[in-house]
Amino acid sequence: MIGSTNPIWLDGDGDGQVTPARAYARQLLARHGSEPAQLIPALSAFDEAVASQAASLCAAAGRVPDEPAFARALVAAAPQVKRGFTAFAAAAR
Repeated sequence: MIGSTNPIWLDGDGDGQVTPARAYARQLLARHGSEPAQLIPALSAFDEAVASQAASLCAAAGRVPDEPAFARALVAAAPQVKRGFTAFAAAAR
């Protein structure tokens, strides 16, 4: 027996829209920039997927997520933010 279903979308922020992790990451970068001291704390309200997308967008903008400024900011980051940046770094290798 084989079964399948369409994706199930949850409206976690209650805005009535389907908002992917990358869109949240773009909004955060637009608001806080790619400076780790501002971006990393702002990511604490989001999950690992958003953090990973933010790392990807930072890299695309020329900010290497394993540079010292990110390492310093990630020391005090929420666990899901650390996992997101670690996942991005592992995938980027």
